[in-house]
Amino acid sequence: MKKKIAKVSAASLITLSMTVGNVAAFNNHDDLSVEDESSNDKNIDLNSNSTTELENNSSIETKNGNKEVIGQTKFVDENGNITTVDVYDGTTGEVYNPRLRVVSTANMVNFNCSSAGTTTEFVDYYTGQAGYISKASAADAAFLGYENGKVKFMISGVTGLVDPSKVEVLTQGTYYASNYEVNSSGNLYHYISNNVNATGNQGNSNYVGKGPSYLTKGKEYYSYDGHYFYENYNTMITDYKNNVRTNSVNPSTPYYNYFQYLPMRSKTNYTAQELTTYLNNKANSSTSKLNNTGDMFIKYQNKYGVNALMAASFAALESGWGKSSIAQNKNNLFGMNATDANPSEDAKKYSSVEACIEDFASNWMSKKYLNGTYTSLFRGGYFGDKGSGIFGKYSSDPYEGEKCASIAENMDASISGKDKNYYTIGVKDVAGTSRTNLNVRQSSNISSTVLYTTIKNPSYAFIVRKKTPENEFYEIQSDSVLNSNRTAVSTSAEYNYDSDYAYVSSNHLTIVNNGNDISYEKNEAPVISNAKITNVSRSGYTVTCTVTDDNAVDRVLMPTWSENNGQDDLIWYTANRSGNTYTIEVKTSNHKNDSGKYHTDIYAYDSEGKVSKVELTATVPGANEAPVISNAKITNVSRSGYTVTCTVTDDNAVDRVLMPTWSENNGQDDLIWYTANRTGNTYTIEVKTSNHKNDSGKYHTDIYAYDSEGKVSKVELTATVPGANEAPVISNAKITNVSRSGYTVTCTVTDDNAVDRVLMPTWSENNGQDDLIWYTANRTGNTYTIEVDMMNHNYDTGKINTDIYAYDDEGEYSKLELDTKIEENQAPVISDVKVINVTSDEYTVICKVTDDLEVVRVQMPTWTVNNGQDDIVWHEAELKNGVATFTVNRKDHNFEYGDYITHIYAYDREGLKGFSICGTVNLKEPDINTSTKPIIKNVKISNINDSGYTVTCTVLSNNKITEVLFPTWTYKNEQDDLIWGVGQKLENEYTFRVNRSDHNYEFGTYVTHIYAYDEKGAVNNIELPFHNIINTTERIGWAYIDGQKYFFDNKGNIAGNMPSKKVIDVSSYNGNIDWNTVKQYGDIDGAILRIAAHPNGEYIEDVQFANNLAACRRLKIPFGVYIYDYSNSENDALNEAKFVIDILQKYNVTPDELGYPVYFDLERTTITKEQNIANMNAFISEMNAKGYTTNVYSYRAMLNSSLNDKAILSNVSWMAAYTDTIGWENPYYKGKFGWQYTSSGSIPGISGNVDISCWYTI
Repeated sequence: MKKKIAKVSAASLITLSMTVGNVAAFNNHDDLSVEDESSNDKNIDLNSNSTTELENNSSIETKNGNKEVIGQTKFVDENGNITTVDVYDGTTGEVYNPRLRVVSTANMVNFNCSSAGTTTEFVDYYTGQAGYISKASAADAAFLGYENGKVKFMISGVTGLVDPSKVEVLTQGTYYASNYEVNSSGNLYHYISNNVNATGNQGNSNYVGKGPSYLTKGKEYYSYDGHYFYENYNTMITDYKNNVRTNSVNPSTPYYNYFQYLPMRSKTNYTAQELTTYLNNKANSSTSKLNNTGDMFIKYQNKYGVNALMAASFAALESGWGKSSIAQNKNNLFGMNATDANPSEDAKKYSSVEACIEDFASNWMSKKYLNGTYTSLFRGGYFGDKGSGIFGKYSSDPYEGEKCASIAENMDASISGKDKNYYTIGVKDVAGTSRTNLNVRQSSNISSTVLYTTIKNPSYAFIVRKKTPENEFYEIQSDSVLNSNRTAVSTSAEYNYDSDYAYVSSNHLTIVNNGNDISYEKNEAPVISNAKITNVSRSGYTVTCTVTDDNAVDRVLMPTWSENNGQDDLIWYTANRSGNTYTIEVKTSNHKNDSGKYHTDIYAYDSEGKVSKVELTATVPGANEAPVISNAKITNVSRSGYTVTCTVTDDNAVDRVLMPTWSENNGQDDLIWYTANRTGNTYTIEVKTSNHKNDSGKYHTDIYAYDSEGKVSKVELTATVPGANEAPVISNAKITNVSRSGYTVTCTVTDDNAVDRVLMPTWSENNGQDDLIWYTANRTGNTYTIEVDMMNHNYDTGKINTDIYAYDDEGEYSKLELDTKIEENQAPVISDVKVINVTSDEYTVICKVTDDLEVVRVQMPTWTVNNGQDDIVWHEAELKNGVATFTVNRKDHNFEYGDYITHIYAYDREGLKGFSICGTVNLKEPDINTSTKPIIKNVKISNINDSGYTVTCTVLSNNKITEVLFPTWTYKNEQDDLIWGVGQKLENEYTFRVNRSDHNYEFGTYVTHIYAYDEKGAVNNIELPFHNIINTTERIGWAYIDGQKYFFDNKGNIAGNMPSKKVIDVSSYNGNIDWNTVKQYGDIDGAILRIAAHPNGEYIEDVQFANNLAACRRLKIPFGVYIYDYSNSENDALNEAKFVIDILQKYNVTPDELGYPVYFDLERTTITKEQNIANMNAFISEMNAKGYTTNVYSYRAMLNSSLNDKAILSNVSWMAAYTDTIGWENPYYKGKFGWQYTSSGSIPGISGNVDISCWYTI
């Protein structure tokens, strides 16, 4: 299925579709639950009748479906999830020729074109710095002209020059441009164009953060620097060319994303454990290389000055939360040396994850990318963009800084939100239009030593340690490591937060985040507490202690020696760590087996070299004693045997425990010497009578405990094993919670041996045992329970039988019979009927509905007293928690005033209905003498035919009516055909004829409003219900001929040469569907619902499936379901089938209820034909076994190629081909068949495009 995200149009009545220069932006991120999964879209070549459909993981539709995959890129959502998508070649076809005239109106540069390599090199226009961009990461840039034979452009904050043969300069037309949008929840998203040929954005966006107040929700903005936003693309280009930002929506308040511009010479406020907990939970994988790394990030933050949370975010993006192949195979979390040409082979390999993190923090960040004097790589010590920051040079992805910042934002918000906005950030050249080399000084005066000078790059961020300037200088955190007396930049990687500070002129910095003033406390030595020696024996002892530090504990050493010969046996033990607890095990065997006094000192070191010490002593005993046996006992005695347990301790070490066992029946002929199993100091054996000739009666078990020096102790035990087996005993059997929907059966079962299982066959007496089900009872202790669902027994009433069979593990069983009575179904009861919120335009009816089974539908037919029931409408009420609600509006009743009558009908699952009368409600007409605007009423539609319809209304006013207008347009393509019709007056009535000829001769749904104006400028308007103009004459699209519905293809052929059904397919990407409107105006005959999604490699139920299913049931819309296949094996496909079955059974969807089959959606080109066949057979076989008719869906190009096999084609009953004619025959299938002829259909009640199919019989 096509992956879609619906976006509700914000266009007002008089707003036409927006055209912006030569770009089109299509955004879709408005309050929808969107799974994070590959899209696998179908891209259709509409230029010929032969169709090429390709899997498109880049999540866009392109104008040419024959492009190849040229790379991959990543996107980050608001939950920190990382999606990797395929990117297709985005060449537009415009060939660079230096001899041709340059088109001066061009305003976009395309980096994703066939003439470009994997990366494209450029030169910064202002600084001369070299840079490079991956064409898979971003396609579009602003075109700013030609200079010195080079193309001048802007992207991600950098203005550059590039060889014109490596890019495309695009002329005026419609291309897909990167853009920004704030959704209705206030979240800002950056939609990135990876292919300028896109005709629809399918969700390739990064979550940026909370949107600034000056951006309007739901509106698209353009920006190639991420700081200034424009409503109009060409206005932005003009500003860029003039090196100003005057015409942006925020010319005086540039947007700076906190984590994107927070220098990494900062500290997180989180502990190592808090980071570890988050990373472990987020990675959600036992093999992730990010597991248990919080202490490493904190350790090297404190040593090398690299913010731990930001470094972890960096690693999460580069390594895919620690699960990428480079991370797994090379312990490389940051993609170090992973070139664009051959990342897997070139990436650096590390001996451990910690070695990688230290190398990144020390050599890559502190010495280079965060060092202001390392100008070959340094672009600013923050994530940033291509114009400034780490990712100006670190990566070919121009938006990687934004993505790392997004992960950092989510990480902070998910833990406790302590980091965001903590620091004060000041920015040099904040507007991006000036470029200054700023001196970084030792002191706050102009004569002090210059430690280093910044690069010219604009938007250069500093941490301002003190917001109040000193002599017009800000104290800032230095990017570079300084020497000990702060007179110069050091070559060391170790960073001192307290002393590595400097000063810059406050006149050159703009504060963009007003955080805290910063000071760093002096480091204190670690604190050692709870130090103790335990478990002292001849073999040694245990040393434990707790160590905490204001920074980070580096290591704990515990030197140990005996007093016998000075320190000749001295060993420096490295303690094992668990949280803040450190432990060693001292073995006397490592100390010449000395006894007597031992010394253990504890040395605790922190990451900055501070140390603390504690001294301990212990006395190790001398001569050996025999082991001590205690707590010896026999338990769990049954016919099958018994359990023997005891505790054994020794002053040295227990070597083994033996437990010889025999019965008294024939002396010791069955004697067995059991070796006990050990858990700590507890020893256990399980005696099985099957090893002792199944004897019953008296048994002996002796216990022998030996230590490592041969000492032994003994204890004797006896047990009596019972004789012949008895059947289980069933007691406390009862039936409770009896209702029309079912009941509960519980009982207690005990046995002298062991209960094996309890079965409870259940059936009604209505038709013998035709509904017999053998339930397996659920066990809790000795209690067994089943829940009988009467849906499984045809909702029969009368006597219902449940027998109980209890089996033991030797086959003996007992039986008990129970029965109960299910009362006959009663009709729903309607009560507490109320009319509330009565105005002159509407009123709300609310009532309670109850039923002994389940109320599934409530209707409230309503009509006006005037003219009988000529305007009766059977309204579908909203039903929630036993309360039905509906608001009656004049709009649905010809906009009449006066008395309204509403009745109420409630239906249960078996079709019984309850009835109640709401009564008469008066919608009072406004007083014409006091009304401040014209009154519009009595609206009627007449003279309905293929050519149009006539709208008539009454308009009253105390003032003269000057004009009545009837703006009308078709639902399809929004308001592209809007016409403001002028009403013709006859006394107080106004009439307007809507002609199809005025609206591109379109059939389908029409929208008409009425605007009435009086002489004093007052206006009133109303919105009429949708109206469908039905095709009964023309051979195009859907047409009604002699009352039958037909579908004509674009060549005028009748699809299937017979009447067809109009069927839609929907998923969560269609959002919250207004099914009442779909049913009333969509003219559909069925719906196929996506049942499952596949984010993060695992199936989940489609988040809209329950809502869509309930609506189809309520409105009696025939439905089927589909699942997109991700299986790589038959077992995967079997699990997919079981997942579908579980969801269908969860909602009690029986095979007979499905109006259309279950569809197995085959679209992946990476699976072989043979594997697809095997997977399909496994899926269909499992579904058919449960009675569900199951077929295959795919698209024509794939069915003509990689799926072209009789085994598959014989199951294909639904196919996609978005061309003039179906152009396909299948000799292997006969029956009902669906042709999905469009993915860009328009249905009232569904926002955005929708797939539509026609169904007929072949």
